[in-house]
Amino acid sequence: MKKNRTGLLLALGTAAGILLLLLLITLAERNAPGASILTFPTALWYAFTTLTTVGYGDTYPVTPLGRALGILLQLGSLGLLGALLGWMLSFLRGKALPRMRLRLLRGRDWYVFSSMEEPALTLAAALLREDPGRTVILSAPEGASVPGPEGALSLPLSPEEILAAREDPRGVRLFCMGLDGGENEAIVRALYEKAEASYCLSSPTPSVPLPGVRFLDPAECRARLYWDRYPLQSPRETIVLIGEGDTAEALLEEGLLVNLLDDPQRVTYHVFGDFQKFRLSHRFLKDAISLVKSSGEDALLFHEEPWNACPEILERADRVILCREREEAVRSDLRRLRRLLPMTAPVYARLNASEEGAIPFGSPEEIYTPENVMLSRLSRLGVALNNIYRASTGGTAPTWEELGDFARRSNLASADHLKMKLRILLGDGALQMDAAACRAALAAFLAAPPRERERYRRIEHRRWARFHYLNNWQYAPVRDNARWQHPLLIPYEDLDPKEQEKDDYSWTLLGPLAEELDRESGISGKGGAQ
Repeated sequence: MKKNRTGLLLALGTAAGILLLLLLITLAERNAPGASILTFPTALWYAFTTLTTVGYGDTYPVTPLGRALGILLQLGSLGLLGALLGWMLSFLRGKALPRMRLRLLRGRDWYVFSSMEEPALTLAAALLREDPGRTVILSAPEGASVPGPEGALSLPLSPEEILAAREDPRGVRLFCMGLDGGENEAIVRALYEKAEASYCLSSPTPSVPLPGVRFLDPAECRARLYWDRYPLQSPRETIVLIGEGDTAEALLEEGLLVNLLDDPQRVTYHVFGDFQKFRLSHRFLKDAISLVKSSGEDALLFHEEPWNACPEILERADRVILCREREEAVRSDLRRLRRLLPMTAPVYARLNASEEGAIPFGSPEEIYTPENVMLSRLSRLGVALNNIYRASTGGTAPTWEELGDFARRSNLASADHLKMKLRILLGDGALQMDAAACRAALAAFLAAPPRERERYRRIEHRRWARFHYLNNWQYAPVRDNARWQHPLLIPYEDLDPKEQEKDDYSWTLLGPLAEELDRESGISGKGGAQ
C-alpha cells in the first residue's frame, strides 16, 4: 500500500514538472521564426510523441532555450514513463487485479478466510480436497511467506475488502480461524452480517451468540473428539492425565461428564500438572466428584508431586494421557515415561504426528475438518435434542440459535453422553450413533426389568447433577436460574418418585432422536430408504 502511494506521488510530481517544462518551451518557441511549437496543445503533442518514442518529426524546438528545455523534457519523460509503468504494475499486482478477479467470481459461493494461519490453511485444504471446484479465498497479509493450498486464491486484501466486492451475503461463508481468538471474534462481529454463515475460533466461546455464527473452542473440540474416539472401557478404570493448559482442562471436564457407564462405578482420575485454574473455576467440584481416594465411587485426585515420582500409579493405570500446550513438551514427557517403566496401558499423546509408544490425538487435520467446523458434527446431536424438546412444547421453546450459553452446553452435554447410553443398553459394540442403533437401544430400555430401569435413572441423575455442579450450580429449596440454584441437586435416593421417573426421558428420547436422524439423512419411516 505504501509503495503504491509513493510511486503514484513520484509519477504525479514528474508529470507536474513536465507540464511546467512544456509551458516554458511554448513561451520560448512561439515567436521564433520557423517554430512548430506555437501553442500549449502542440507542446503536449510534442511531449507525447517524445514520451512514447514515436517521434514523427512534425514538432520540435528550434531555439537554443527550447532545445535545452527539450533535453530536460526527454530526460523527465523517461522518468515519468518508468514511474507510471512501475505504479501501474504495482497497483495491478496489489489491489486492482485481485478486485477484478473477485468481480468475475461473484456468481459463485465463496469460502472466505480472514487469515493464513495453521487452522485456516488446514480447513481450506480440506475443503478443496472435498471439492476442488470450490472458491476458497484467503486474506493474505502483505509479504505473506506461507503459500495457500493448491486451488485457493490468496489475495492481498483484508476480509472487509474481500466481502465488500460482494453485494449479496448469500452464498458467502466467512471463516475467522486465526490463532488469536480475540482477534477472530472482533472480525466476525464486524463482518458476520455480510456473510450467510460465519465460523469463528474462540476460546472460550462467547456467552452471547450472534445470528448465523458458529463459535468453535479448539480445546473443547479436541476433548470431545478424544472421548468420542477413545471412550471409557470399564466402570473401574484408572486414568492418569499429565499436562496443563486449555486442552488438558477440557479433557478432564469432558471426561467427568461423559464417563458415566454404571451406578455405582469407580473411575479414578489421577491428575498431574498445573490445574489450579480448573480448580478455581469449578467452585463445587467436591460436590460433583469425590476429591479423596475412595473405594466405592468416582474420585478425582490432584497430585502436587511430579508424575515421575509416582511410578506405582502409572503401573496401575488403564490409560495415560499426555497433554501439554507445546508439542515438544509432550514428546519430552513421552521419552521420560518410556525410560521410567514398561507401559502396558495405552498412552495417548497430544501430537500432530505419530510417535513410538503413543497414540496421537488432537492434530489440526483431525480438528479442522469441514464436518467438525461447518456441518457441526460436534453439536448436531445437541441441536437434534433441542428440536425434539421444542416439538414437545408445540414450538414454543427457543430454537437452537435463540438458546443461551448454558442451555446450549446442557444440550451438548446430554448429546455427548448419548453414545455412552447406547453402550450401556446395547453393549460395547454400540459405537455408531445412527437411527437404527437408537431404535435398538430404545427397545432394550423399554424391555428392561424395573431394577435395571432404576440403574439407568441413577446414571442419568448423576450425569445431570455433575454437569450442574461443574457449571457452579448449587442446591436450594427453590429453583432460581439467575442465582444458579436448583432443588434437585440432591442424591437420587432423596428425590420424589415422580422426579426419579422423569430421568426416563433422557433414555426414551432415543425414539424421537431416531426420527430426527432419519430426517437429517433424508430417510423416513423405520429405516427404510425411499
